[in-house]
Amino acid sequence: MPRGFGPVMGPMHGRRGFGFGWPFLPFALLIIFAKLAFLLLPFIVIGLIIYALMR
Repeated sequence: MPRGFGPVMGPMHGRRGFGFGWPFLPFALLIIFAKLAFLLLPFIVIGLIIYALMR
């Protein structure tokens, strides 16, 4: 697991054992996708600007 995903997967290996985190797995996936979207957002914006200028 990459270091950035540590806090997201935290509840799965928390005090109550492994099974505690499974209900929160969709939220963890949403947070991961949100992180990826925020990382890619500047590139998407720059690409749209270049596309608009070159059109």
